[in-house]
Order: sequence, then structure tokens, then C-alpha cells
Amino acid sequence: SAVGVAWSTAHALLAASAGATPRARAPALHPRVVSRRGPTHLASVEPAASLVGGGTGGLGHRHRQSGSSPFASSRDMGKKARRRCASCGVEYKQRTDKSRFCSVRCAAVTGPSTGVGVAKPFKDMVPGAAGGESKYGDVPPAFAGASVVAAASGYAGSGYGSDASASSSSDFQWDGFGTGKGSKGGKGNRKRKKRAKKGARGESLRPVEEDPGCVAVLQLLDRRCVVISGPGPAMDEAVARIQACDVVAVDCEGVNMSRVGAVTLLQVAAGDRAYLFDVQAMGRACFEMVSDASVTNGRNLKSVLEDPRVLKLMFDCRVDSDALFHQHGVSLTNVFDVQLADVAARRRNHHAVSLLSGMPKCAGRWLPKGPNQAEAALAAQDNSSLSRDSSDPNAPPDAASVARVTEHLKRKVKEQYASNLGGDGELWAKRPLAEDVRRYAALDAWLLKEIYSAMEHANVLDEDWRARVVKESERRVGEYRDLEEPIMQFRCQERAQAPDL
Repeated sequence: SAVGVAWSTAHALLAASAGATPRARAPALHPRVVSRRGPTHLASVEPAASLVGGGTGGLGHRHRQSGSSPFASSRDMGKKARRRCASCGVEYKQRTDKSRFCSVRCAAVTGPSTGVGVAKPFKDMVPGAAGGESKYGDVPPAFAGASVVAAASGYAGSGYGSDASASSSSDFQWDGFGTGKGSKGGKGNRKRKKRAKKGARGESLRPVEEDPGCVAVLQLLDRRCVVISGPGPAMDEAVARIQACDVVAVDCEGVNMSRVGAVTLLQVAAGDRAYLFDVQAMGRACFEMVSDASVTNGRNLKSVLEDPRVLKLMFDCRVDSDALFHQHGVSLTNVFDVQLADVAARRRNHHAVSLLSGMPKCAGRWLPKGPNQAEAALAAQDNSSLSRDSSDPNAPPDAASVARVTEHLKRKVKEQYASNLGGDGELWAKRPLAEDVRRYAALDAWLLKEIYSAMEHANVLDEDWRARVVKESERRVGEYRDLEEPIMQFRCQERAQAPDL
């Protein structure tokens, strides 16, 4: 055809410009050109390859050596050469790890000389494989060892080594997928390094009861905690201090916390005090009674919690609001959920936040960072100025110490009341409160104020984001309270999702 003649002429001109003489018989067409006899196969194009160049360094000579046409070998002209799998024979692009297998499955297929059976789907791939099935069923073994792979692939004398190298599993590489011990920068290596680093950091820390920074936090909680078990002057003074503050922190504890689970303790942090009101001992009188109305200006605890002029800081207020309303008739107003503020502050910094954070993480994220704990421990031994600063009762606790104490107390108290850990579900109904339980309760309220103060000082929320937090906090106050069925306090994946603000 005319197109074929034109194509042959073009090849002749190209060869003439390169100084080579075209062959006489070169009427082959481009594979995409269809002649009258039908489509031309790649094999019929082979003579045309010689027109591209006849020299030893020419392109045509290279393709004649490989026994294929330039069009058929165009896939070899990419960035990486193609290799043939030593197990299944499939061609694949060469990777940086110089593996001889196209996939993890091919690398895991065992050979006949190992005594380990080959999984069903791979019997046909390995010549002379044993008839027995692998104990893994249809899934190849997760790690077969270097000698196994060498025997399966026929490269016993190649880079994978012989049986001598099989004893060292660190010499084996999982085909560049980053899961083997020997793969550089693989997930296995990264996880081990992370665990080793975490372990080294943990070894350098003293126990919480011996670390100077953590002991300072525990002593601070003991000084600021006030337990109120009945009406009287202590109760009147606490209500007067709370109603005089613009910002207070509120939290509740109880047995099976919900509208049907008893609220046994109410924590309110106001000023430099953390008040623990024994709701189990006082009942509804805790919220409605005062001994001397002149001290409290005629107000009680319920009126303060419902006062829209007092900002109430809470951490996931849904269950607490539900329980206070249905058991004691308290309707919380002007609530600022610190957990939502943490989400808003991070999203304002263009972070993708999909899950809510707990109190320890929020404390470590927003509280002012103090000295490194290992350095503080060494300084305490050397009686340096750093240890004197950390033992100063007026010095604010650093984030690392607060986070450690929070995790420590939460773990210890959870072990005491979690039924799945062998604890007593009635822990919050026992009196008197144990030392760790009392510190845990005071910490929840005190820490809310500290986190909020740190966020306000750093100005992490502008007016727009703050308005979003206030709006979502108001919705949270009535989310469980307005339902007909009670919602129990438990953790699940759905509740851990961060809401859209």
C-alpha cells in the first residue's frame, strides 16, 4: 500500500543519514498499520529493525542480539530494566533491592530440597515440588529463610547464599516490600527502631513516685485538693469561691456513669483549689443547700452551674450533662469543651484530625514544655540549679511530668475499677477515698484549667474557631440529655471520631 511504501522510504532515509545501507527486502509495516492481508504481527516487523542502524553500537544491532524488534522491546527502554522471576517466570521491573522474585508469594514458595511442603497454588510453579501441603494452607509461609528461597529459585550459589546464610534471617530481603528484617528503611526496621528508642527513653526515666517533676505534681494536687462531705462552713466557702470565678472546671465520677448510674463525686476547680463534693453522702442537698446564705449571697451549687456568666470547662461533657440533669435537675449552661478546643486548635493549624484525644495527650500537647526528664533526673542527683527550680513549689509543672502523672493515675485507678481487669466496679462509691483515687479526681478538674490557660496564653483559637467550639459544646450538652433512652459511658470507635466544627 501507499502507506507501507512511505514508511519504508522513511526508514531508508533514516538509515542513509546514519551511514548504513538498507537491506533490499524491507517492506514491513508499522505494527499499527493494517494492510490488505490483515494486521501485521510483531514477528513480521523484525527485518525493519535493521534499517534503523547497522553499526555494532547502533540500535538495530542491539535489538538483533535480543531477538526482538524495536517496537516489541520498547518496554525495555524505561527507567528500570525488566527481569524474569526466578520462581514463576513472569517479567517484572527491577527494584533497588536486586530481588530475583516478582512478589512476596514467589519469594515464599519453598523448594523440594527443604522438606517443607509447597502451598497448593504454587505447586505448579516449582518443578519437582513435594506433594505435601504446607501447614499454612493456601497462604505461603511468612518467612521461609534464605536457603529455602535459594533452593526454590535455583540460585543456591547466588547472592542469597547457601544454607550457611539461612541461619541469619537478617540477610534475607522480602522482595523490596519493606516487611523483611533486611530491607533498608522497611516497616520492620522502623518499628524496631521506634520501640528501641521508646525503651531507651523509658529506661532513663525514674518511677513516678521517685521522679522530682512527678513528685512535685502529686504534692501540688495534695495541697490544692479539698474534700467536702456535708453542709457547713467548708461548703459555704467553696460555693462562694466558685461563684466569684469567671472560669471553673467541672467533672463527675460515679458508678456506671449515666442517667441511671449514680453520680458519687463532683469535682470543681476554681482559683487555686480543686473541690471534691461527695454527692453520694449529701445527695440532692449537695446542689441545693447552704448553711449560711449570707456567705454565698443566697446562691447554691446548682445556681452556679446553671449561671450563664460562669464559663464551665469540661472534657467530653455528654455523659456528665445527662447524669446531672436526670438525677439532680442541673441544666449546665455556658459549657466550653476542652476536648473540642484541642481538635479546633489543630485543625486551625491545617492538621488532619479524625480522632479525639484523651486528657494525657492534650496535656502533653498544650502545657508548657519543661526540661527533659533525663536531664532533670541527673540534675537532681547533682544538686544543680535545675533540680532546685523543679522542686520550687511555685514553679509551674512541665508538660512531661503532668502527662506522666496523668497516665500513671489513670492506669492505676482503672485497674482498681475496671471489671475486665479484675477491678471493683463500685470503686467510686467506696469511702473514704483512697489516695490515688482522690488524686485522680482532683487531677481531672485541675488539669482542665491548666490546659485551657495554656491554650488561651498561646492564642491557639481565633474568634471564628472559638465560636465553633462553643456551638458544638452546646450541642454536646444536650446530645445525650435529650434522648429517651439512656446512654452508658463506654468507649467505642464511633465516639472516638472527631466532629466537624
